[in-house]
Amino acid sequence: AERQVRRLLQRTYSQGQYYLASAADRIYLQPEGGMDWSGLSTSLMFYKGLFDKLDLKAEVFRPTVCKYKSAVEPYILDRMSEANREQMQALVDSMWGTIAEAVAASRGIDVEQLNEIADKLQVTLPEDALKYGFVDGLLYEDQMKEVFAELGVEDDGEGNYNFVSLGDYASMVGVDLDNLGADRVAVVYADGQIVDGEGYGDAVYGNSLAAELADVRRDEKVKAVVVRVNSPGGSALASDVIWREMELLRARSPLSCRWAPMPPAADTTSPARLTSSS
Repeated sequence: AERQVRRLLQRTYSQGQYYLASAADRIYLQPEGGMDWSGLSTSLMFYKGLFDKLDLKAEVFRPTVCKYKSAVEPYILDRMSEANREQMQALVDSMWGTIAEAVAASRGIDVEQLNEIADKLQVTLPEDALKYGFVDGLLYEDQMKEVFAELGVEDDGEGNYNFVSLGDYASMVGVDLDNLGADRVAVVYADGQIVDGEGYGDAVYGNSLAAELADVRRDEKVKAVVVRVNSPGGSALASDVIWREMELLRARSPLSCRWAPMPPAADTTSPARLTSSS
């Protein structure tokens, strides 16, 4: 059944929070709250000046054709290279475009106007958010009970409402993959720098990814595999561990690797043999 987020109240909205909130059909903000709509930026810290003062020199092995592999630039340059600036700008533009287009579609505000508001920092106070159409009203939390009553939501008899956390809700709507009877195509994600060992988080741990690929290989219901790679590279040893399991997997099932469209942005060894095959 289709579910709709009808009302949402926040004390303050960061840009990320507001992007999520834009999925609701009506948005409220507390009268003494605040909102950030200032655009996106990125910055890097450079260490070459410090190295010069300490009489240190970083030895870097980077082919001249790999101008977009920029992880070591802070140690050998005092500012962004043009190639790195190009790719970082493309990344920021893409992220901001996704946010602005979603908000424009939800709130009926032109993308051009959203950009102008961000450039001029015109929305910071609750009154600003209401004036430019980012929110539908300024309410305190207790006033939301009237909104719930208008929607026909039943309370517990004492004027209180039961809420479900996002985590609890998400845990109830997931697909039971273990009990799917049909053959399936497995999609495995390798997102982050490739590092040695086991672990979880923002990196690709060689042993952990290899174990995940092995589980896929042993699953008889999996008839094909897609590996989506978004990584600047990393440990040669971890890459080799992953490659070995990829070779075993390829011998069993059709296998395809898909690299992220952005060029890699690090100056480390990438799993060169982890290309594509089918």
